[in-house]
Amino acid sequence: MAKKKTGDAPANGGTPSQQPGKEPNGNRPAKTIQLGRIRASIWKNVNPEQGVWFSVTLTRSYRDKQGAWKSAGSFGLDDLLLVGEVAREALRWIYEERRKLNQEESGREPQEDIPE
Repeated sequence: MAKKKTGDAPANGGTPSQQPGKEPNGNRPAKTIQLGRIRASIWKNVNPEQGVWFSVTLTRSYRDKQGAWKSAGSFGLDDLLLVGEVAREALRWIYEERRKLNQEESGREPQEDIPE
């Protein structure tokens, strides 16, 4: 079974680069979830007028002919099951974060359920 990795970082918002983990301008994903060579980077976006929302990028890591690690946004047949599982974990994390944010804002337990 593929090894599952997760990581937390300060939520700065922004959009991700192709390099896993960090953008050239210093932004980091709020959360990363990885199974094998498939990674979901979850980005927290904050706007004073629109509030907080999350976006997700999915990437596949691979080595080029020189042996350097690269990332791609396309997936083969053998990747699709892991893409689905990583996406499911990302969805669950986002729902939980939204639940926490709603609870902080309202001071009460939110009604939104996390899908199974």
